[in-house]
Amino acid sequence: MTPTLLDGEVVLVDRNVSGLPDDGAVVVVRHPQQPTIEIVKRIEFTDDTGMYLRSDNADEPEAADSRRFGMVPVDHLVGHVISKIDRDEAH
Repeated sequence: MTPTLLDGEVVLVDRNVSGLPDDGAVVVVRHPQQPTIEIVKRIEFTDDTGMYLRSDNADEPEAADSRRFGMVPVDHLVGHVISKIDRDEAH
């Protein structure tokens, strides 16, 4: 799958988190192994233990997603990506 976001693009994030986003939503979460870093991923599914996140570039061998670090606790959710600005528009 082609990545939804490319390096240098700007996203608008709704940090008013109330409940879990739907499957397929693009979210910002604190990295489960490096909580000072925020990452943008797509929710593949949720269950009682948290969120299973996938990279849009999942074929990339170094993709950091739930295949590497497992379910992400809900309290790591920072917000929902609501829009993006293309690199050309941001300048």
